[in-house]
Amino acid sequence: MIFFAGNDGTILKGIPEAVYQGAANANTVYLIAPFAAGTQASVSFRLPDGENYPPSGPAVMREQGAIGGVVDPVTGGAFSGWVYDLPGPIAARYGKVLVQFYFTNGTGQVAATSVASFVVGQGVQAELPETPDEETYTAILARVAALQSQLDNGFYCARSVYAWNAAYTYGADELAFYAADGRRAFVRSRKSGNVGRPPYGDAGVVDAEWWEEVADIAQAASAAVSAAEASESASAFAGDAEGSAEEARQSAEEAQEYAEIAKRYAEIGIRLNADYGSVAELPAVGSPEYIYLIPAGSGAFDQYIWSSDAQAYKKIGSTAFDADGFAREDGTYPEMTVGSAQEAGSAAVAGKLTHALTIQSGDGSVTFDGSAAKTVTVGSGSAEPDGTYPEMTVGSAAVADKLAHALTVTGGDGSVVFDGSAAVTVTLSADIEWATDAEVTALFGSSLAPSVSTEENAAGGTTYSITL
Repeated sequence: MIFFAGNDGTILKGIPEAVYQGAANANTVYLIAPFAAGTQASVSFRLPDGENYPPSGPAVMREQGAIGGVVDPVTGGAFSGWVYDLPGPIAARYGKVLVQFYFTNGTGQVAATSVASFVVGQGVQAELPETPDEETYTAILARVAALQSQLDNGFYCARSVYAWNAAYTYGADELAFYAADGRRAFVRSRKSGNVGRPPYGDAGVVDAEWWEEVADIAQAASAAVSAAEASESASAFAGDAEGSAEEARQSAEEAQEYAEIAKRYAEIGIRLNADYGSVAELPAVGSPEYIYLIPAGSGAFDQYIWSSDAQAYKKIGSTAFDADGFAREDGTYPEMTVGSAQEAGSAAVAGKLTHALTIQSGDGSVTFDGSAAKTVTVGSGSAEPDGTYPEMTVGSAAVADKLAHALTVTGGDGSVVFDGSAAVTVTLSADIEWATDAEVTALFGSSLAPSVSTEENAAGGTTYSITL
Protein backbone atom coordinates (compact mmCIF):
# COMPACT_ATOMS: atom_id res chain seq x y z
CA MET A 1 0.00 0.00 0.00
CA ILE A 2 1.16 3.55 -0.73
CA PHE A 3 0.68 6.69 1.38
CA PHE A 4 1.39 10.20 0.02
CA ALA A 5 2.33 12.92 2.55
CA GLY A 6 2.50 16.69 2.03
CA ASN A 7 5.30 18.93 3.24
CA ASP A 8 3.17 19.88 6.28
CA GLY A 9 2.74 16.25 7.29
CA THR A 10 -0.81 15.79 6.00
CA ILE A 11 -1.50 12.37 4.47
CA LEU A 12 -2.79 13.46 1.07
CA LYS A 13 -3.89 10.10 -0.24
CA GLY A 14 -3.75 6.42 0.67
CA ILE A 15 -3.83 3.59 -1.85
CA PRO A 16 -5.06 0.53 0.09
CA GLU A 17 -3.88 -3.01 -0.37
CA ALA A 18 -5.61 -6.18 0.74
CA VAL A 19 -4.15 -7.34 4.07
CA TYR A 20 -5.48 -10.56 5.60
CA GLN A 21 -5.29 -11.89 9.12
CA GLY A 22 -2.28 -14.11 9.68
CA ALA A 23 -0.08 -12.59 6.94
CA ALA A 24 3.55 -11.92 7.87
CA ASN A 25 6.09 -9.97 5.73
CA ALA A 26 3.67 -10.38 2.80
CA ASN A 27 2.55 -6.77 2.66
CA THR A 28 4.61 -3.61 2.34
CA VAL A 29 3.92 0.02 3.31
CA TYR A 30 5.35 2.64 0.93
CA LEU A 31 5.64 6.30 2.05
CA ILE A 32 6.11 9.08 -0.56
CA ALA A 33 6.83 12.58 0.79
CA PRO A 34 8.60 15.82 -0.32
CA PHE A 35 11.46 15.48 2.15
CA ALA A 36 15.15 15.43 1.30
CA ALA A 37 16.91 12.14 0.84
CA GLY A 38 18.70 11.25 4.05
CA THR A 39 15.78 12.21 6.30
CA GLN A 40 15.00 9.33 8.66
CA ALA A 41 11.40 8.07 8.52
CA SER A 42 9.74 5.82 11.07
CA VAL A 43 6.27 4.34 11.50
CA SER A 44 3.97 3.35 14.37
CA PHE A 45 0.72 1.30 14.33
CA ARG A 46 -2.37 1.15 16.54
CA LEU A 47 -3.75 -2.41 16.31
CA PRO A 48 -7.47 -3.32 16.36
CA ASP A 49 -7.19 -4.35 20.05
CA GLY A 50 -5.85 -0.89 21.00
CA GLU A 51 -2.22 -1.95 21.43
CA ASN A 52 0.65 0.03 19.86
CA TYR A 53 3.16 -1.67 17.57
CA PRO A 54 6.09 -1.74 17.97
CA PRO A 55 5.55 -1.49 21.73
CA SER A 56 8.97 0.08 22.26
CA GLY A 57 8.35 2.96 19.83
CA PRO A 58 8.21 3.74 16.09
CA ALA A 59 10.00 1.35 13.73
CA VAL A 60 12.62 2.73 11.32
CA MET A 61 11.67 2.56 7.62
CA ARG A 62 14.15 1.78 4.82
CA GLU A 63 15.02 4.80 2.70
CA GLN A 64 14.62 4.38 -1.07
CA GLY A 65 16.05 7.78 -2.13
CA ALA A 66 14.66 10.57 -4.29
CA ILE A 67 12.09 9.83 -6.99
CA GLY A 68 13.40 11.27 -10.25
CA GLY A 69 11.33 13.94 -12.01
CA VAL A 70 8.83 14.50 -9.18
CA VAL A 71 9.05 17.71 -7.12
CA ASP A 72 6.82 19.46 -4.62
CA PRO A 73 5.16 22.50 -6.35
CA VAL A 74 5.25 24.51 -3.11
CA THR A 75 8.76 23.90 -1.74
CA GLY A 76 10.46 22.73 -4.96
CA GLY A 77 11.87 19.75 -3.04
CA ALA A 78 12.08 16.31 -4.62
CA PHE A 79 9.78 13.51 -3.45
CA SER A 80 11.55 10.64 -1.72
CA GLY A 81 10.42 7.13 -0.79
CA TRP A 82 10.58 4.94 2.33
CA VAL A 83 9.40 1.35 2.80
CA TYR A 84 8.39 -0.93 5.72
CA ASP A 85 7.39 -4.60 5.59
CA LEU A 86 4.39 -5.50 7.76
CA PRO A 87 5.40 -8.15 10.31
CA GLY A 88 3.08 -10.86 11.64
CA PRO A 89 1.90 -9.04 14.83
CA ILE A 90 0.24 -6.29 12.79
CA ALA A 91 -1.98 -8.80 10.94
CA ALA A 92 -2.52 -11.08 13.94
CA ARG A 93 -6.02 -9.63 14.54
CA TYR A 94 -8.53 -8.50 11.99
CA GLY A 95 -10.02 -5.00 11.96
CA LYS A 96 -8.96 -1.40 11.38
CA VAL A 97 -5.27 -0.54 11.90
CA LEU A 98 -4.18 3.09 12.37
CA VAL A 99 -0.77 4.16 11.07
CA GLN A 100 1.30 7.32 11.63
CA PHE A 101 4.68 8.32 10.21
CA TYR A 102 7.50 10.43 11.70
CA PHE A 103 10.39 12.32 10.06
CA THR A 104 13.62 13.11 11.95
CA ASN A 105 16.10 15.63 10.51
CA GLY A 106 19.81 15.93 11.21
CA THR A 107 19.28 18.10 14.30
CA GLY A 108 16.91 15.60 15.91
CA GLN A 109 13.75 17.57 15.16
CA VAL A 110 10.74 15.28 14.64
CA ALA A 111 7.75 16.00 12.38
CA ALA A 112 4.67 13.76 12.55
CA THR A 113 2.07 13.12 9.84
CA SER A 114 -1.67 12.87 10.20
CA VAL A 115 -3.16 9.45 10.96
CA ALA A 116 -4.00 7.05 8.11
CA SER A 117 -5.50 3.58 8.25
CA PHE A 118 -5.99 0.26 6.51
CA VAL A 119 -8.11 -2.83 7.25
CA VAL A 120 -6.92 -6.34 8.07
CA GLY A 121 -9.46 -8.77 6.66
CA GLN A 122 -10.76 -11.53 8.92
CA GLY A 123 -9.24 -14.99 8.49
CA VAL A 124 -9.62 -18.47 9.98
CA GLN A 125 -7.94 -19.13 13.32
CA ALA A 126 -4.80 -21.15 12.51
CA GLU A 127 -4.47 -24.72 13.85
CA LEU A 128 -0.85 -25.51 14.31
CA PRO A 129 0.34 -28.79 12.70
CA GLU A 130 2.27 -31.40 14.54
CA THR A 131 5.84 -30.53 15.25
CA PRO A 132 7.86 -31.44 12.14
CA ASP A 133 10.95 -33.56 12.28
CA GLU A 134 14.35 -31.94 12.39
CA GLU A 135 14.94 -32.21 8.63
CA THR A 136 11.60 -30.54 7.75
CA TYR A 137 12.21 -27.84 10.31
CA THR A 138 15.66 -27.18 8.86
CA ALA A 139 14.19 -26.89 5.34
CA ILE A 140 11.55 -24.44 6.56
CA LEU A 141 14.16 -22.30 8.27
CA ALA A 142 16.32 -22.28 5.15
CA ARG A 143 13.38 -21.18 3.04
CA VAL A 144 12.44 -18.45 5.48
CA ALA A 145 16.04 -17.29 5.57
CA ALA A 146 16.09 -17.03 1.77
CA LEU A 147 12.89 -15.00 1.75
CA GLN A 148 14.20 -12.77 4.52
CA SER A 149 17.42 -12.23 2.58
CA GLN A 150 15.44 -11.03 -0.44
CA LEU A 151 13.38 -8.68 1.72
CA ASP A 152 16.43 -7.27 3.46
CA ASN A 153 18.37 -6.41 0.31
CA GLY A 154 15.55 -4.11 -0.86
CA PHE A 155 15.54 -5.53 -4.38
CA TYR A 156 11.77 -5.83 -4.74
CA CYS A 157 11.15 -2.53 -3.00
CA ALA A 158 13.68 -0.65 -5.08
CA ARG A 159 12.31 -1.72 -8.44
CA SER A 160 8.76 -0.97 -7.26
CA VAL A 161 9.57 2.49 -5.96
CA TYR A 162 12.04 3.68 -8.59
CA ALA A 163 11.18 2.79 -12.13
CA TRP A 164 9.78 0.13 -14.40
CA ASN A 165 12.50 -1.93 -16.12
CA ALA A 166 11.86 -3.93 -19.29
CA ALA A 167 14.40 -6.54 -18.18
CA TYR A 168 12.62 -7.46 -14.96
CA THR A 169 9.89 -10.05 -14.68
CA TYR A 170 6.94 -8.80 -12.60
CA GLY A 171 4.59 -11.04 -10.67
CA ALA A 172 0.84 -10.60 -10.20
CA ASP A 173 -0.07 -7.49 -8.14
CA GLU A 174 3.56 -6.30 -8.06
CA LEU A 175 3.99 -2.53 -8.10
CA ALA A 176 6.32 -0.50 -10.34
CA PHE A 177 7.03 3.21 -10.78
CA TYR A 178 6.82 4.28 -14.44
CA ALA A 179 8.76 7.45 -15.40
CA ALA A 180 8.92 7.96 -19.17
CA ASP A 181 7.33 10.05 -21.94
CA GLY A 182 6.58 12.82 -19.43
CA ARG A 183 4.45 10.47 -17.28
CA ARG A 184 5.00 9.77 -13.56
CA ALA A 185 2.74 6.98 -12.28
CA PHE A 186 2.57 3.89 -10.07
CA VAL A 187 1.31 0.79 -11.91
CA ARG A 188 0.42 -2.74 -10.79
CA SER A 189 1.06 -5.92 -12.80
CA ARG A 190 -2.14 -7.86 -13.49
CA LYS A 191 -0.39 -11.17 -14.31
CA SER A 192 2.69 -13.14 -13.43
CA GLY A 193 5.50 -13.43 -15.98
CA ASN A 194 5.06 -9.81 -17.00
CA VAL A 195 8.33 -8.88 -18.72
CA GLY A 196 9.23 -6.47 -21.54
CA ARG A 197 5.73 -4.98 -21.75
CA PRO A 198 5.61 -1.18 -21.18
CA PRO A 199 2.65 -0.14 -18.99
CA TYR A 200 1.57 2.49 -21.57
CA GLY A 201 1.23 2.26 -25.34
CA ASP A 202 2.17 4.83 -27.99
CA ALA A 203 -1.09 6.72 -27.49
CA GLY A 204 -0.43 7.02 -23.75
CA VAL A 205 -3.17 4.49 -22.91
CA VAL A 206 -2.46 1.91 -20.22
CA ASP A 207 -2.01 -1.70 -21.42
CA ALA A 208 -5.07 -2.96 -19.50
CA GLU A 209 -4.31 -6.63 -20.23
CA TRP A 210 -1.06 -6.60 -18.30
CA TRP A 211 -1.08 -3.42 -16.21
CA GLU A 212 -3.34 -1.38 -13.96
CA GLU A 213 -2.67 2.30 -13.18
CA VAL A 214 -2.61 2.79 -9.43
CA ALA A 215 -1.78 6.51 -9.15
CA ASP A 216 -0.76 9.25 -11.60
CA ILE A 217 1.49 11.54 -9.53
CA ALA A 218 1.53 14.37 -12.10
CA GLN A 219 -2.24 14.45 -12.16
CA ALA A 220 -2.42 14.30 -8.37
CA ALA A 221 -0.07 17.28 -8.05
CA SER A 222 -1.80 19.56 -10.57
CA ALA A 223 -5.53 18.92 -10.38
CA ALA A 224 -8.18 18.25 -7.75
CA VAL A 225 -9.82 14.85 -7.53
CA SER A 226 -13.55 15.03 -6.84
CA ALA A 227 -14.90 13.43 -3.67
CA ALA A 228 -17.30 11.26 -5.71
CA GLU A 229 -14.46 9.77 -7.78
CA ALA A 230 -12.39 9.21 -4.65
CA SER A 231 -15.35 7.48 -2.99
CA GLU A 232 -15.74 5.15 -5.99
CA SER A 233 -12.04 4.34 -5.94
CA ALA A 234 -12.10 3.68 -2.18
CA SER A 235 -15.17 1.43 -2.52
CA ALA A 236 -13.49 -0.59 -5.27
CA PHE A 237 -10.40 -1.21 -3.14
CA ALA A 238 -12.35 -2.10 0.00
CA GLY A 239 -15.26 -3.97 -1.59
CA ASP A 240 -13.87 -7.45 -0.85
CA ALA A 241 -12.84 -6.67 2.73
CA GLU A 242 -15.02 -6.99 5.82
CA GLY A 243 -16.05 -3.54 7.02
CA SER A 244 -15.74 -2.09 3.49
CA ALA A 245 -18.38 0.58 4.17
CA GLU A 246 -16.30 2.18 6.94
CA GLU A 247 -13.12 1.89 4.88
CA ALA A 248 -14.82 3.48 1.87
CA ARG A 249 -16.06 6.39 3.98
CA GLN A 250 -12.63 7.08 5.44
CA SER A 251 -10.91 6.67 2.06
CA ALA A 252 -13.33 9.19 0.58
CA GLU A 253 -12.58 11.68 3.37
CA GLU A 254 -8.84 11.23 2.94
CA ALA A 255 -9.10 11.55 -0.83
CA GLN A 256 -11.18 14.72 -0.51
CA GLU A 257 -8.59 16.24 1.83
CA TYR A 258 -5.88 15.22 -0.63
CA ALA A 259 -7.85 16.80 -3.46
CA GLU A 260 -8.05 20.14 -1.65
CA ILE A 261 -4.33 20.18 -0.89
CA ALA A 262 -3.41 19.11 -4.42
CA LYS A 263 -5.67 21.88 -5.68
CA ARG A 264 -3.76 24.43 -3.62
CA TYR A 265 -0.53 23.11 -5.13
CA ALA A 266 -1.93 23.60 -8.62
CA GLU A 267 -3.07 27.14 -7.83
CA ILE A 268 0.41 28.45 -7.08
CA GLY A 269 0.81 29.98 -10.58
CA ILE A 270 -1.64 32.07 -12.62
CA ARG A 271 -2.00 31.34 -16.35
CA LEU A 272 -4.23 32.61 -19.14
CA ASN A 273 -6.87 30.23 -20.47
CA ALA A 274 -8.60 31.13 -23.76
CA ASP A 275 -10.12 27.72 -24.48
CA TYR A 276 -13.75 28.84 -24.03
CA GLY A 277 -15.89 30.81 -26.48
CA SER A 278 -18.50 32.13 -24.01
CA VAL A 279 -19.23 32.34 -20.30
CA ALA A 280 -21.77 29.53 -20.70
CA GLU A 281 -18.96 27.18 -21.82
CA LEU A 282 -16.87 27.66 -18.67
CA PRO A 283 -16.60 24.54 -16.48
CA ALA A 284 -19.07 24.31 -13.59
CA VAL A 285 -16.17 24.44 -11.14
CA GLY A 286 -13.23 26.56 -12.23
CA SER A 287 -9.65 26.83 -10.99
CA PRO A 288 -7.99 29.90 -9.39
CA GLU A 289 -4.93 28.89 -11.42
CA TYR A 290 -6.37 30.57 -14.52
CA ILE A 291 -7.60 33.92 -15.77
CA TYR A 292 -10.32 32.87 -18.25
CA LEU A 293 -10.46 34.98 -21.44
CA ILE A 294 -13.91 35.06 -23.08
CA PRO A 295 -14.24 36.71 -26.56
CA ALA A 296 -16.06 40.06 -26.34
CA GLY A 297 -15.90 41.13 -30.02
CA SER A 298 -13.51 43.39 -31.96
CA GLY A 299 -10.55 41.32 -30.83
CA ALA A 300 -11.14 42.05 -27.12
CA PHE A 301 -11.66 39.59 -24.26
CA ASP A 302 -13.58 39.77 -20.97
CA GLN A 303 -11.53 38.45 -18.04
CA TYR A 304 -12.95 36.08 -15.40
CA ILE A 305 -11.47 34.34 -12.34
CA TRP A 306 -12.86 31.53 -10.19
CA SER A 307 -13.51 32.44 -6.52
CA SER A 308 -13.10 29.41 -4.29
CA ASP A 309 -14.82 31.21 -1.41
CA ALA A 310 -17.91 32.20 -3.45
CA GLN A 311 -17.81 29.09 -5.68
CA ALA A 312 -18.55 31.33 -8.65
CA TYR A 313 -16.85 33.19 -11.50
CA LYS A 314 -16.09 36.90 -11.11
CA LYS A 315 -15.46 39.32 -13.97
CA ILE A 316 -12.31 41.36 -13.26
CA GLY A 317 -12.03 43.46 -16.40
CA SER A 318 -11.59 43.53 -20.16
CA THR A 319 -8.71 43.78 -22.62
CA ALA A 320 -10.66 46.39 -24.66
CA PHE A 321 -9.10 49.88 -24.77
CA ASP A 322 -11.02 53.06 -25.72
CA ALA A 323 -8.63 55.65 -27.19
CA ASP A 324 -11.32 58.07 -28.50
CA GLY A 325 -10.53 60.65 -25.81
CA PHE A 326 -6.81 60.78 -26.59
CA ALA A 327 -5.08 63.12 -29.05
CA ARG A 328 -3.34 61.60 -32.08
CA GLU A 329 -0.16 62.75 -33.70
CA ASP A 330 -2.22 64.42 -36.46
CA GLY A 331 -5.63 66.05 -35.89
CA THR A 332 -7.58 69.18 -34.95
CA TYR A 333 -8.87 69.56 -31.40
CA PRO A 334 -10.83 72.87 -31.10
CA GLU A 335 -11.84 72.23 -27.45
CA MET A 336 -8.36 71.36 -26.22
CA THR A 337 -6.90 73.69 -23.54
CA VAL A 338 -3.16 74.25 -23.59
CA GLY A 339 -3.22 75.18 -19.87
CA SER A 340 0.02 76.49 -18.43
CA ALA A 341 2.24 75.41 -21.33
CA GLN A 342 5.33 77.64 -21.53
CA GLU A 343 5.30 77.69 -25.33
CA ALA A 344 2.60 77.06 -27.89
CA GLY A 345 5.22 76.04 -30.47
CA SER A 346 3.85 76.23 -33.99
CA ALA A 347 0.21 75.97 -32.90
CA ALA A 348 -2.13 78.13 -34.95
CA VAL A 349 -4.28 79.00 -31.93
CA ALA A 350 -3.31 79.06 -28.24
CA GLY A 351 -5.11 80.09 -25.06
CA LYS A 352 -2.25 82.25 -23.80
CA LEU A 353 0.83 84.02 -25.23
CA THR A 354 4.32 83.33 -23.95
CA HIS A 355 5.21 87.06 -24.05
CA ALA A 356 2.67 89.65 -22.84
CA LEU A 357 1.98 93.07 -24.44
CA THR A 358 1.91 96.13 -22.11
CA ILE A 359 0.17 99.35 -23.31
CA GLN A 360 0.73 102.56 -21.39
CA SER A 361 -1.60 105.56 -21.79
CA GLY A 362 -2.61 108.60 -19.90
CA ASP A 363 -5.08 106.51 -17.85
CA GLY A 364 -2.46 103.99 -16.69
CA SER A 365 -0.94 100.67 -17.87
CA VAL A 366 -2.68 97.58 -19.37
CA THR A 367 -0.99 94.12 -19.80
CA PHE A 368 -2.47 91.68 -22.37
CA ASP A 369 -1.32 88.01 -22.80
CA GLY A 370 -4.40 86.63 -24.57
CA SER A 371 -5.75 84.70 -21.56
CA ALA A 372 -8.74 87.12 -21.34
CA ALA A 373 -10.24 89.85 -23.57
CA LYS A 374 -9.26 93.43 -22.64
CA THR A 375 -10.08 96.96 -23.98
CA VAL A 376 -7.57 99.84 -24.02
CA THR A 377 -9.03 103.39 -24.10
CA VAL A 378 -6.73 106.19 -25.28
CA GLY A 379 -7.38 109.42 -23.33
CA SER A 380 -9.10 112.42 -25.03
CA GLY A 381 -6.06 114.66 -24.37
CA SER A 382 -3.84 112.67 -26.72
CA ALA A 383 -3.15 114.11 -30.15
CA GLU A 384 -3.47 112.12 -33.35
CA PRO A 385 -1.17 112.70 -36.33
CA ASP A 386 -3.94 114.67 -38.09
CA GLY A 387 -6.41 117.00 -36.37
CA THR A 388 -7.08 120.40 -34.91
CA TYR A 389 -6.51 121.01 -31.22
CA PRO A 390 -7.45 124.64 -30.38
CA GLU A 391 -6.65 124.25 -26.69
CA MET A 392 -3.21 122.70 -27.11
CA THR A 393 -0.26 124.75 -25.84
CA VAL A 394 3.07 124.28 -27.57
CA GLY A 395 5.01 125.80 -24.69
CA SER A 396 8.41 127.35 -25.40
CA ALA A 397 8.81 126.13 -28.95
CA ALA A 398 11.66 127.95 -30.78
CA VAL A 399 10.08 127.52 -34.21
CA ALA A 400 6.37 127.38 -35.16
CA ASP A 401 4.41 127.42 -38.45
CA LYS A 402 2.21 130.29 -37.26
CA LEU A 403 2.50 133.13 -34.73
CA ALA A 404 -0.03 133.57 -32.00
CA HIS A 405 -0.06 137.40 -32.66
CA ALA A 406 -0.14 138.68 -36.26
CA LEU A 407 1.75 141.75 -37.57
CA THR A 408 -0.28 144.34 -39.49
CA VAL A 409 1.61 146.79 -41.74
CA THR A 410 -0.42 149.78 -42.99
CA GLY A 411 0.88 151.88 -45.82
CA GLY A 412 -0.46 154.28 -48.33
CA ASP A 413 -1.73 151.39 -50.44
CA GLY A 414 -3.51 149.58 -47.60
CA SER A 415 -2.74 147.13 -44.81
CA VAL A 416 -0.85 143.81 -44.89
CA VAL A 417 -1.32 141.18 -42.13
CA PHE A 418 1.53 138.69 -41.41
CA ASP A 419 1.26 135.76 -38.93
CA GLY A 420 3.95 133.45 -40.39
CA SER A 421 1.54 130.98 -42.04
CA ALA A 422 2.50 132.26 -45.53
CA ALA A 423 5.19 134.50 -47.04
CA VAL A 424 4.06 138.15 -47.42
CA THR A 425 5.90 141.02 -49.20
CA VAL A 426 5.33 144.62 -48.15
CA THR A 427 6.27 147.30 -50.71
CA LEU A 428 6.72 150.85 -49.47
CA SER A 429 6.35 153.84 -51.97
CA ALA A 430 9.37 155.97 -52.68
CA ASP A 431 7.53 159.13 -51.78
CA ILE A 432 6.65 157.83 -48.41
CA GLU A 433 6.75 160.40 -45.74
CA TRP A 434 8.75 159.08 -42.90
CA ALA A 435 7.72 159.64 -39.41
CA THR A 436 10.13 160.92 -36.90
CA ASP A 437 11.81 158.69 -34.45
CA ALA A 438 9.68 160.03 -31.72
CA GLU A 439 6.52 159.29 -33.71
CA VAL A 440 7.65 155.68 -34.46
CA THR A 441 8.52 155.13 -30.84
CA ALA A 442 5.20 156.46 -29.80
CA LEU A 443 3.47 154.16 -32.34
CA PHE A 444 5.36 150.82 -31.70
CA GLY A 445 6.94 151.31 -28.38
CA SER A 446 10.65 151.48 -27.72
CA SER A 447 11.12 147.67 -27.92
CA LEU A 448 9.58 147.38 -31.41
CA ALA A 449 10.79 150.63 -32.98
CA PRO A 450 11.98 149.86 -36.56
CA SER A 451 15.19 151.07 -38.10
CA VAL A 452 15.35 152.26 -41.70
CA SER A 453 18.32 151.90 -43.98
CA THR A 454 18.70 153.01 -47.61
CA GLU A 455 20.66 151.54 -50.50
CA GLU A 456 20.98 152.53 -54.10
CA ASN A 457 19.65 149.87 -56.38
CA ALA A 458 20.59 148.88 -59.91
CA ALA A 459 17.82 150.91 -61.46
CA GLY A 460 19.23 154.07 -60.05
CA GLY A 461 16.62 154.32 -57.40
CA THR A 462 16.73 153.95 -53.64
CA THR A 463 15.71 150.80 -51.68
CA TYR A 464 14.50 151.30 -48.15
CA SER A 465 14.83 148.45 -45.65
CA ILE A 466 12.81 148.46 -42.47
CA THR A 467 13.98 146.24 -39.62
CA LEU A 468 11.61 145.61 -36.76
